[in-house]
Amino acid sequence: MKDWKNVWIFAEVSRGKLSPTAYELLNAGRGLADALGEKLCAVLLGKDVKKFAADLFEHGADVVYVCDAPQLEN
Repeated sequence: MKDWKNVWIFAEVSRGKLSPTAYELLNAGRGLADALGEKLCAVLLGKDVKKFAADLFEHGADVVYVCDAPQLEN
């Protein structure tokens, strides 16, 4: 486990909205990351999803990785 870093969550976008599950994962992940002294990282994949990155930061993510591409629409 010493080689593992940070706490990671996947933030799903469905029908043009950030999934409520993403907020639940951020909440749980934030507690775990704080307890471990690590960063909370969110992965956001899809088409036209870049706009949701700020919301992930506002809800506790320290780092957000965005892969926004038309090929990821579905």
